[in-house]
Parts: sequence; C-alpha cells; structure tokens
Amino acid sequence: ADLKGALKESLESNGTLDSLRSQLRAELYKAIFDEQQPRAPLCSENLLINELILEYLEYNRYQYTASVLVSEAGQPAEPLAKDILQRELGLGDSGQDMPLLYQILQLLRSRAGVQPLPAGMDRSTAAARLPQQPHP
Repeated sequence: ADLKGALKESLESNGTLDSLRSQLRAELYKAIFDEQQPRAPLCSENLLINELILEYLEYNRYQYTASVLVSEAGQPAEPLAKDILQRELGLGDSGQDMPLLYQILQLLRSRAGVQPLPAGMDRSTAAARLPQQPHP
C-alpha cells in the first residue's frame, strides 16, 4: 500500500499522471468521435480563433488538449504561420516569442488602463485581484 501511494504521489507531483489522463481522454475522443460526425465547413473566424487557441495550448505544452481541438474542430493539419495570423488580426510583430493571445490580452488591458498581474502569482491571488463583474 505504501509503494502504491508513493508511486501515485510521485506521478502526480511530476505531472505524469495528469499527462497520461489527458492523453487517454484525447485518444478516447478520437476513437469515439473522430470519423462518426460530419463537420460543418470551418469559417474563417473559427479558423483564426482555433489557431490562436492552438498556439496558446502548444506554447503551454497542452499537447493532448490541442490534439483533441484539432480533431474535434477539423483544423487543417498545418497551422497558419504567425505572420499570417498577425496580419489577419491587425497585430504588429511584438518581437516576443509568445502566443498572440498574450499580445491581444496585453493590448486590451492597456487600452482599458488595467495594470498587468505580477508574474508568478498563484491562481487564487490573481483571481482575487481581478475586478469582480456581476454575471448577466
């Protein structure tokens, strides 16, 4: 029992268990839904939005989540080049090797006069610092 607990704790602490769970979910999704449902053609707005999300997911190493999105959305196998995304969204080259969603977020926050959250802040502290908006 101690060995089992220690193994589980080790796999959880280094992220392996979460990675295996994500990979299993992605493979199950592919096996169940990949070819069964015909997809509607991908409109240009959805293509751009999905590309932004995929760039973010891949940057943050959420490979299995990205693979499910590609499979479910019917995204082209070859991603759009970053310069094409920037041009389509009217964004300049920030010179940073960060996903465009971060650039969009920074742009919107600066236009609204909102200060960026400090780096390394944990989720609950960050959530407490965000302005509270009533739900519609």
